[in-house]
Amino acid sequence: MFAQNNSDGNQPQGAQPQNPVDDAQEPLTVIGPFTICGNGLIGFCDTPRRPVRRDHVEISKTFMKLCRRTAMVGREHAPVSSLLKHVIERWAHRYISTGAVIVAALEMEIAVTPVGEGSRDAMIGINIRDVKRLTKEVWSWT
Repeated sequence: MFAQNNSDGNQPQGAQPQNPVDDAQEPLTVIGPFTICGNGLIGFCDTPRRPVRRDHVEISKTFMKLCRRTAMVGREHAPVSSLLKHVIERWAHRYISTGAVIVAALEMEIAVTPVGEGSRDAMIGINIRDVKRLTKEVWSWT
């Protein structure tokens, strides 16, 4: 994603390298090997990047404290960040970003495994049965 080079290999006068990470309006969150924006993991992003909001992270942490951690992180055992975000939104009665869910898990030292190469989603190492139980409680409130 660099400006087109001239035939001599140099960039045109005044051209600036366009790195998608550097184009973000706000700083991205970097924790260990993960770079995260409001949309989730960096690698797949077809929408403008937004920073991860601290209040979203704290709400996500509060929810995750209600769940047991898992030793295994896999589709059968752990929720996917973009689905977990919707449960937390219903529970908190407000919008939460997918990136905030991932950042909260990483800050709590909960296992996080990307769903696949280039995916913005990750599996979060909390007990899926606890999430389902809380989902039933949340849906019964409405």
